[in-house]
Amino acid sequence: MSHMPSAHHDEQAHDECVAALSSLQEFLHGELDENAADTIRTHLQACATCLDSFDVENAISALLRRCHPPAEAPSTLRMRITSIRVTHFDG
Repeated sequence: MSHMPSAHHDEQAHDECVAALSSLQEFLHGELDENAADTIRTHLQACATCLDSFDVENAISALLRRCHPPAEAPSTLRMRITSIRVTHFDG
């Protein structure tokens, strides 16, 4: 006899998928802390559907990076930004 997942299991799995997919872009760009990234990695290893979504998003991101490499700010702008002093006033 095959084991049918319970409704609770389906709901929990759905919630895990929603959580993983909602953070997929941040995960792809290395913007998550290690704990959150580990949670998504673990989910992607266990969920073929989310892994497929990850593969598609990763391919699109790679194409975008190839077609539109990041632009570097002009050196004069970088010097102006690094020379800005921030002063905090308590009052």
